[in-house]
Amino acid sequence: MARRVRSNVFDPSRTDRDEAQGAPALGELLPRVTALPAPGSTAAATPATPVERLVPMPEAVEPLTHASRPRGVGGRPVAISKITATPARVPVELYDRAEELVKGRGKPSWGQLVAWTCQTRQQEVVDEVLRQLRPADGLVPRGPNRRGRGATQVTARFTLDEQDTFAQTRGAAAAAVTDSDLPADDAHVTATIVVIAALEVATEGR
Repeated sequence: MARRVRSNVFDPSRTDRDEAQGAPALGELLPRVTALPAPGSTAAATPATPVERLVPMPEAVEPLTHASRPRGVGGRPVAISKITATPARVPVELYDRAEELVKGRGKPSWGQLVAWTCQTRQQEVVDEVLRQLRPADGLVPRGPNRRGRGATQVTARFTLDEQDTFAQTRGAAAAAVTDSDLPADDAHVTATIVVIAALEVATEGR
């Protein structure tokens, strides 16, 4: 039998006979292409066979909540204490008298001292606010000729309950000032005025 010359592998006219003996034909390696229907034809295209999904869909995961996944200290409820810092500048002589009440083991902090005084002696604090807001005696120099008054800062840190007590006392003082004969310009009750009034009441007689 005459020897057939092998054609180039890239030759477009290459046929199955050009493959080696026993090798699969090209027609078996490539998938068959189904001819698409001509434009305007009513023949429906053959639907492709759905491919079986090898990877299963993940199961729906329920969102985690604080109850289902404890956090922090083993999921136990943690008491959150919110502290409100209220800075105020008080006269130096008042600071010196009040310092003895807050410095030392077992003594209250500045915030506790103010809050406890507002809780146990609220009316006295309100009266002191009125006194602090009253205009100075007419014989006292005013303007640039008045004598300076040294002051230092005190930071009263209140818990939620202490802040409520302080706010109630401030509200009572504001109502008392409105009902008083004080000028409108002096009727604003600030947090600093209430702190000074509470410390004055707490250190009364010292």
